[in-house]
Formats: sequence, structure tokens, C-alpha cells
Amino acid sequence: MQISVNGIPPTKENVINNSYPISRYLRYYTSQKPNGNIKKFIDWTTSEEGQKNC
Repeated sequence: MQISVNGIPPTKENVINNSYPISRYLRYYTSQKPNGNIKKFIDWTTSEEGQKNC
């Protein structure tokens, strides 16, 4: 189910171009420098391949 706001649908394009008014940045915080699987996950999500899956 998608909910339009002011007639603007929540598409990826509308979020990227800031026309959809409800969006936020996602930030990762770790208690120490990430390593192992946590680092692999963060590296993947910020990679070109990971960004394609958003």
C-alpha cells in the first residue's frame, strides 16, 4: 500500500528529488569501529550494488 501526500506518490524518484515530503536519511552508529560481518554489511549497503537494492 502506498500513501500519497499532497498528491505526490512515494516513489524512489520522488524521495531522491525531495518532492515526497516524508523521508529521512539512514545512519549507522556503532559503539566501536566496525569489523567482521558488521563492516561487510555497512560496506555493501554503501556500495553501488547495495544502493541499487534500495
